[in-house]
Amino acid sequence: MIFDYELMFTDENIAFSPVTNGVVGRVLDLAGKGQGKGFKSWIAFAFSEDVSGGAVKFSIETADNEEFSGSKEIPLSLPELSASDMTAGAIYSAPLPVVGMERYCRLKAEASSAVTFTGLKSGFVLDATQE
Repeated sequence: MIFDYELMFTDENIAFSPVTNGVVGRVLDLAGKGQGKGFKSWIAFAFSEDVSGGAVKFSIETADNEEFSGSKEIPLSLPELSASDMTAGAIYSAPLPVVGMERYCRLKAEASSAVTFTGLKSGFVLDATQE
C-alpha cells in the first residue's frame, strides 16, 4: 500500500483529541487530484499504536465548499472497527464510489464512546495492493 502524502487525512504529525462523533484529521482539497472523479479510489487506515475507546464506523464527508454547507456523507465499506481491530500493525482499506466526490472532503468517525486515534495514518492510497 502506497499513501499519497498530499492526500492524507492524518499522519504522525496530527495531534488527536478524543472523538465520539466528528471529524478526524484535516480537510483535503481534491481540486485537480482526480480522486472519485471517474476512476477507482481507495482510502486506507494504518495503525502504528493501539487505539483505546469504543467501536468506530468511518465515512467521508464531501462538499463543493470549504464550509461544508450542503455536504453529503459517503459511508466507507468497512465494518465497524472495535478497539481490538485497531491495534498496532492493523491495516484496512476501502474503495470509494467512482463518482460522487466533491472538491473538499474530510474523514468522519462515529464511535460508541470517545476514541483517540494516536498513531493513525489515513488517506488516499496510490495502490491498495502494494506493500
